[in-house]
Amino acid sequence: MPHTGNPEADANATRADQSTRTETVPPARWPDACAQSSRAHHGRLVRVQALAQHNDGAVIRLRIDDRDGVSGRMRFGSLLPPRTLDGLTAGETCERPEPEIAKPQPKQHKSQRRPTMTQKHQLPELPYAEDALQPHISAETLALHHGKHHATYVDKLNGLIEGTRFADARLSEVVAEADGGTFNNAAQAWNHAFYWHCLSPQGGGDPEGELATRIGRDFGSTEALREQFSEALTRLFGSGWVWLALNPAGNLVIESRGNAGNPLRDGMVPILTCDMWEHAYYVDYRNRKKEYVDAFWKLVNWDFAAQNLSRGQPFEV
Repeated sequence: MPHTGNPEADANATRADQSTRTETVPPARWPDACAQSSRAHHGRLVRVQALAQHNDGAVIRLRIDDRDGVSGRMRFGSLLPPRTLDGLTAGETCERPEPEIAKPQPKQHKSQRRPTMTQKHQLPELPYAEDALQPHISAETLALHHGKHHATYVDKLNGLIEGTRFADARLSEVVAEADGGTFNNAAQAWNHAFYWHCLSPQGGGDPEGELATRIGRDFGSTEALREQFSEALTRLFGSGWVWLALNPAGNLVIESRGNAGNPLRDGMVPILTCDMWEHAYYVDYRNRKKEYVDAFWKLVNWDFAAQNLSRGQPFEV
């Protein structure tokens, strides 16, 4: 290697030259060659590229990079930790075309993409930021609960109703009339959309106005309602929902329903609910249901409950 007269430049060039090795080996020895180079440069990243292929071998360049996370193009497709190179096969290094490097795009759930003709129902936006309910409900819980679980129910529902009499029905109508998997996914899609509004960063406290009057009439007091509702939540076996609902007789009642159960099925108007599926609380509270129930009362949205009471008909997503 010729010297430039610049000591620093010569040193850098020497290091660069030492970090690249080219040799010809038969395909059967490719894994061994890669593994040997990896062991010789423990803790670094290896860029593997086949420069040419011959009848009995190939010229392989092994690039050893000192910095973790070095990006670049190569025929193998990505930078790999040294220990993962032992399983290279002859075909993998030579036959794959060099990939284009594209700017990574944020992943988007199916229900958040532009709707198609068959995607009647969409995942609704949360009525607050994912971190707005902290410290009572974490941003991690909301990201999983809304972005994964709720979104999955919406996706499955769209597939189930395609070509059926429910294809153009309102979600509340599907909940009230469907059976089997269609009901389960429709109810869970509706239940979650309703539940998000039952919580608020400015929630808690006691109800006012007509709602407070009706609660006092049917339960004796807000505190009595809170105690009965909390008991129903902690006693609910398995997964399900507990509802405050307006029955056909015009009375407020507490309804415990397993799985996707919803009082819409019995001609009632849901006023308030709390989700008792594990994914609603397990990240934050593990199996401590009572702590989750206590947190619910600190977030409860009485204003939304009052709107449902005055509306006198089911909430529409």
